[in-house]
Amino acid sequence: MILESKGISYDTWLEEAHMKLIFENLELLNEGLALKKELEGNSGE
Repeated sequence: MILESKGISYDTWLEEAHMKLIFENLELLNEGLALKKELEGNSGE
């Protein structure tokens, strides 16, 4: 298996991939919230 040749187990790889997805999603959510705040602030002008 490719992962084994790199010295990583499937479970470890899966856990790392899951964590990366969580943090990427959090980053996108934060960007969306910041944009929403900015748009709401501009609508009051």
